[in-house]
Amino acid sequence: MTESLKNLNLSNNFLFCKVLSDKDVCKALLEEIMGFEIADLQYCDIEKTMEPDGESKGIRIDVIVKDKEGNIYDIEMQNRNTGDISFRSRYYQSVMDIEHLDKGDGDYRNLPKTCIIFFTTFDMFGDGKMKHVFRHRDD
Repeated sequence: MTESLKNLNLSNNFLFCKVLSDKDVCKALLEEIMGFEIADLQYCDIEKTMEPDGESKGIRIDVIVKDKEGNIYDIEMQNRNTGDISFRSRYYQSVMDIEHLDKGDGDYRNLPKTCIIFFTTFDMFGDGKMKHVFRHRDD
C-alpha cells in the first residue's frame, strides 16, 4: 500500500530526494548546515550507486551535489539506528574518493573536499544533541 503524500515527511526516501532535488532548497539547507554561503550548486546525482569493483560492497548515495568550487556533499537520510554510522560514513568517503582519481594519478591532493551529512530520525549518540560535526584531523 502506498502512502498518501500528505502523510509523508522528509524521512521518506522519495520525498527526501524529491525535495533536495530542488537546487534552491538544497543550497539553502547546505548553507544552514555548513554555516557559510555556497556560490552555486551543480547537481551530480540523486540515488547514485557506486561500486568500486565487482567484489566490493557498493553504496547508494541519496543525494550528491557539487558546488562551484568542486566540493562534494553527500546528503543521506538514515531511519534505522544500526550503530555503525561512523563506519558507514568512512566507507562512503572511501568509495566516493575512488571516483575522483584516475588510474596512475598519484597526487592525492587532487581529491576534492567532501562532506557527508546524515539526517537521522534518532539520537545517534543518546546525548540529546541535534548536530554532531566530525572533521578529518591531522596531528
